[in-house]
Amino acid sequence: MNNIRVTNRRSISSQLQLSDLPKLVETGVRVIVCARPDDEAPGQTSFAEINSEASRLGISAAHVPVKPGVYEVADISSLAAALREHEGPAHGNCGSGMRAISLWARTQHSAGEPRDSLLE
Repeated sequence: MNNIRVTNRRSISSQLQLSDLPKLVETGVRVIVCARPDDEAPGQTSFAEINSEASRLGISAAHVPVKPGVYEVADISSLAAALREHEGPAHGNCGSGMRAISLWARTQHSAGEPRDSLLE
């Protein structure tokens, strides 16, 4: 897992393995947001598996699957709702981390965060 801290309350990575979840808990993550659709790649850990392990570890998980390069208004709204519903530091993941960070940035921008500050 290539965990990248974006802000004090947000981090992103590529595809999670179940063994990565305890490490995220140790860093203070309280919710995992999976931006990758299930069955996108062979051998990919499913959201159901991540959700089950997250629950066992006492943290939340949300599934906001998006296709690469396609960010619908509904996806942005779903991520915003998931972050409101599940309080605490959040970790987004997908195949490479790009969708997770892009979706988060679009959600922040739709909430009024200036584009320039997001690019920093």
